[in-house]
Amino acid sequence: MLTQEYTKEKVSKHKTVGCRSYSSYLDNDRYNDFIEIKPVKSSFYNKEIAFYSFPKLVSYIYQNETIANVPKVLEYLITTVKKSESILFLENDFDDNGSEKYDFKTWKAAVVFLFDYADILYSNYNTLIDIPKIYNAPKGSIDLFWENEKYTLLINIDKKGKSATFYTGNSKGTQQIRGEFKLDNHMVQLLPFPTNMI
Repeated sequence: MLTQEYTKEKVSKHKTVGCRSYSSYLDNDRYNDFIEIKPVKSSFYNKEIAFYSFPKLVSYIYQNETIANVPKVLEYLITTVKKSESILFLENDFDDNGSEKYDFKTWKAAVVFLFDYADILYSNYNTLIDIPKIYNAPKGSIDLFWENEKYTLLINIDKKGKSATFYTGNSKGTQQIRGEFKLDNHMVQLLPFPTNMI
């Protein structure tokens, strides 16, 4: 790793290669908090001619298991994920309506999807997603829920942690979209973007 600090101006003097920079919205004071940079040295010129940059990661750990390594710029999502851990402590019939307890693999699938969803939207579209609520849902499933003055988005992860359904609409109720997808085989680009850019 480089020992000196690099601002965007310093890095921009060189060609950046092999890079998902995660840097479009970062000012110089925050740049080094989120980005790690390695030089690429030319054997011919015997000097640095390019940089490789990648996101600093923070690990989200639950009961000694690393659930996800999250780019630091998306660390703000961890608080809502931590709150959702309480779902795993609900017992059978916790609501006196025969509801079943929630499986760890279902909750983990929902959390990993959320982090991956946010990562892809940020790295490809420079979009920071809004913070969702994470709720226990019927039949052992998990809901990711966004709601504000502009839009509503609900993504439901099924009990098996394999499939999901979604519903989204604008605040005026004049437009709604529903769909479904497989967690292990889908294109994030075809899903709604949960941001106020909508």
